[in-house]
Amino acid sequence: MLNKITFWNLITLTLILLVSFFGVYFINYPMIIDIWEVIYILEWEKMFFLFLGMVILSLIFALFPLKKMSYGNKFQKILLVLNVLILLYTFCYTISTFAKNKSELRKIENEYIEQAKKDVKNDKVTFKFAGGLPVPEYDKNTYDKIDSIRKKYGIIYFNTGCIVDYKAIEAQKKYEIIVKPYLEKRNGKNWEAKMNDEIQKVKSDYKKDR
Repeated sequence: MLNKITFWNLITLTLILLVSFFGVYFINYPMIIDIWEVIYILEWEKMFFLFLGMVILSLIFALFPLKKMSYGNKFQKILLVLNVLILLYTFCYTISTFAKNKSELRKIENEYIEQAKKDVKNDKVTFKFAGGLPVPEYDKNTYDKIDSIRKKYGIIYFNTGCIVDYKAIEAQKKYEIIVKPYLEKRNGKNWEAKMNDEIQKVKSDYKKDR
């Protein structure tokens, strides 16, 4: 049967693993990741050496003489203290990082909301997306025609590059909440389908000429 200190050591070790595991979700907020990504992201090797380091430190500090306490008892108590410290640090770091991410997201969302109001006023709605530098599928003239169709409906698509900014992606949703009712009022119902049909016709015409 486990003694009390061993039991609490196992509990704290389990909590460290749980906080580290679920902490990946909070630290990477607002990025949505699944359980397999969490397992992949977790730095298991570093965690192993961290636990190994705590055991070694506990073994060393347990060498210091204390009255009426066995070496094994000293070792487990020191290990428990270290486990609690690591648990508190991991928890506090996770919460502070999550709070920072939330604060940054709110700031970016407010910027997108203000930008949406300006774009509606200027009749120049911009949808941003991360797409890198794709290989050109059509010639310049065809792309100019596609851009012209989009501008007719009051929108512009802007490629932000290869780096995916999940905060910007979330903030874009706030932007769309404001601009989409305006675009529907401006262009009528099912305007996106009409626009896409026009764009598809331009693309088809290009392919026919090849």
